[in-house]
Amino acid sequence: MRARGLVSMLLCFALGCATSAPLPTHAERNLEWLQQMLSREVALPNVRILSSSDGRFETVASAQLIGPIEANETGNYVLGLDMGTGAPIHCVVYPDALDPAATLQQIASVAFGGMADHYDSLEGTWIENVDAGAVAGHATLSASWIYRALRDGQPVAGQLKQKIAANHSSTIYCHHDQLGFAKNFERVFDQLVENLSFAHASPASHYYEEIVVFDVEGKRIGVMHTYLTRDADGDTRTEQASSFLVPRDASHFFVRDAYSVEYSTPRGALINQLYVESESGRLATQLELLPRGPDSWRVRGLFKGRELETDFAAEGPLSSVLGEMLVGQSIFGSENPQREHQMQRWLPDTSPENPVAASYRFGKPDDDGTVEAELTTGPYEAQRLIDPSGSAISGLTRMGSTEVRFERVYQRGTF
Repeated sequence: MRARGLVSMLLCFALGCATSAPLPTHAERNLEWLQQMLSREVALPNVRILSSSDGRFETVASAQLIGPIEANETGNYVLGLDMGTGAPIHCVVYPDALDPAATLQQIASVAFGGMADHYDSLEGTWIENVDAGAVAGHATLSASWIYRALRDGQPVAGQLKQKIAANHSSTIYCHHDQLGFAKNFERVFDQLVENLSFAHASPASHYYEEIVVFDVEGKRIGVMHTYLTRDADGDTRTEQASSFLVPRDASHFFVRDAYSVEYSTPRGALINQLYVESESGRLATQLELLPRGPDSWRVRGLFKGRELETDFAAEGPLSSVLGEMLVGQSIFGSENPQREHQMQRWLPDTSPENPVAASYRFGKPDDDGTVEAELTTGPYEAQRLIDPSGSAISGLTRMGSTEVRFERVYQRGTF
């Protein structure tokens, strides 16, 4: 969807730098040996300033730069870093936004495919971990893998660790192919993201943004970044970029990236909306919602692989992300607020052909200044903990028998 220049970038990686280790000869020692190897860490080198050759960007890291940082034919910057473990970190800085989940999946696929050139065979790959979060206003997603291969007839094991961080205008991806040094890798990656700056970059125009992570059974499997920008007419443009890496089995992920743009009035009534969703990097849904007249709307585009064009009538204005936040904010604005609100929402990912009824119900403020709330939108129910900003601090959504917990991990600005 947004993974421009991905193939060219992949070709820049030195896939032959995979650093695996021979497995012990006695099977009963394998687990203990693997745990020892995975727990390895080193004292990192001193922090160094890292700059691209053309002066386009600068950052810092506790690692030695391997060669100059130069733009490739797609305008992306490939760099290698030595943090003193014997295997380099490979990174790419993109002056653009990518689909984080699809990028991780596609690079892992290429990396494992390339190992056939360096081993007798690749016997198996297993998902070790998945995580999501926020670093310096960037939404982050990460995955780590354990793999087993044969080299000269002998079994060897390796670990591929991947991290990606994205905001509205840039993305940075890194991986480290070596057993252990996970904390070292995380520290260097965080340094790169925290200190990344582009020359002549325009200041962010968003008046509010937040990052939310999603958790299933104790694993952070997704992240969503929301931005609010106000135009010259006073209307709000709300952008939401979400990415999910959900393990389907021991070796495969369900991969989804989605991007939504809403325009809404200052009171939160929806003006129009664009929604795009991909699965494993392949476009699945691309829908546009446009007004046709008072409370009349047209939907057109692609939905789950089929063409869709239809009209529907709504019973009054449709609400929006901003509308929901403003309703939450109103609970804190008076001594006797309205504690139940009825709305209509458009759900392009599940039921785009008609609006769905939504009900937002609020309790009374707790001693800590928060309010428990329940939002029912069509078949979905969510329990939320709201703070005076109107945004949810945390909550729980039920989708059938599955419980998805969410938590806000970054917030900047007000609305």
